[in-house]
Amino acid sequence: IKNFLFVGAFRDDEVNDEHPLACQLKFIGESVPITRIKTTNISKTSLNDFVSDVLHMPPSSTTSLAELVYRKTGGNGLIATQFIQTLWYEGSLYFLLDSNKWTWDIKAVEAKSIPEDAVELLVEKILQLPSAARYILQYLSCIGSSCHESTLGLITGQVLVSGPFPALDLIIEEGLLIKEGIEYKFAHDQIQLAAYSLIPVNKRDCVHLQIGSMILKHASKERMDSVIFIAVDQLNRGTKFITDEDQKVQLANLNLRAGEKAMSLGTFSSAVAYLKSGIDLLERDSWAKIYDLSLQLHSSYA
Repeated sequence: IKNFLFVGAFRDDEVNDEHPLACQLKFIGESVPITRIKTTNISKTSLNDFVSDVLHMPPSSTTSLAELVYRKTGGNGLIATQFIQTLWYEGSLYFLLDSNKWTWDIKAVEAKSIPEDAVELLVEKILQLPSAARYILQYLSCIGSSCHESTLGLITGQVLVSGPFPALDLIIEEGLLIKEGIEYKFAHDQIQLAAYSLIPVNKRDCVHLQIGSMILKHASKERMDSVIFIAVDQLNRGTKFITDEDQKVQLANLNLRAGEKAMSLGTFSSAVAYLKSGIDLLERDSWAKIYDLSLQLHSSYA
């Protein structure tokens, strides 16, 4: 491919020399040039520039605060940002109307403990949000790093373009989600991880099932084709909670539909997974009761 530039990012502590990505990069590097740029945490000076810019104050005035933030966060951009916001939430960082500038309680900032993990800090922030906002973040975290506006509407049962949605607006205002056109994206993958961690492990599959059920309930026949993968992925996570035979047949049909669509797109590994899930949902006497569906699933899977 001519005139093509691909930009990617990964955490080097999660990709060793035997990792598939590392092997693929080595293979690609034998035929095309690869430029590697190693990013590090923010320097103390850069962090002070950031604090200065956020508070609209000269760098010389924010040095004491920036040094404390740097000492506690090690220059991690995500943690530093969330820590500064936490200081504001708790009143250690506040705005003086009479002098029209920001100030801070240096002793309170020094005393403020900070979790070692960014996820823990983000969990604390999410827990401070209203229940409606937490609900949205948790449900979105089950879907992935991003979500189409209309899909979010199916999950919440609200048409987002019809009017204000205070809980969603608050999440965006807090910097946890980013709206790009008609897409909502987590501002950072650690935010998605934090939101998902708030769902008890023993309830996660049930929540996935609820999400899939809501998509089925609210999606029109025309809309269903565009959300088939999301709906089926969610429903398949909760199959152990499905005991009604008719519901199993319905989901087996949806897996067949998703499998056929995946094959038409050339994603054969996904197609195989959907078809296998559909077959697993069939009862032993399915050939007698639902011959056509059983034949289609097994024929496509073969």
